[in-house]
Amino acid sequence: MRIVIAFTMMAMLIASFANAQERMSEKELIQAFLDCPEIIKAQKEFGKRGELGKPSIVFYDSMCGGHGCQYSALISQKYKRRGVNPETTHILGLVHVGPKGEYVFVERVILIPFSKLKETLEKGN
Repeated sequence: MRIVIAFTMMAMLIASFANAQERMSEKELIQAFLDCPEIIKAQKEFGKRGELGKPSIVFYDSMCGGHGCQYSALISQKYKRRGVNPETTHILGLVHVGPKGEYVFVERVILIPFSKLKETLEKGN
């Protein structure tokens, strides 16, 4: 019985170690965000008119199964515009990573005000 328990514990440790090895580090996730063409375009646009902050991970979600783990990270980069009308906005990107730590894709997340969303939905009907 002890051998079965020991074997089970070893198998669990090996599986958790394998899953840990397939995850991208925080630096790799942020670098994937920074390498995305849509993010680079937004940084150039915002950077001309203000100051860009350091990107950081805002939300991290993972789902593990028999084939490994898939996960997503929402990354935000703060932009501050100074002057007469100071403004703070964020550049957001969602990094999706597939099983075995394979980089899948990055998409820029665009936030729109609720009033514009409501107008868009009404036009669609």
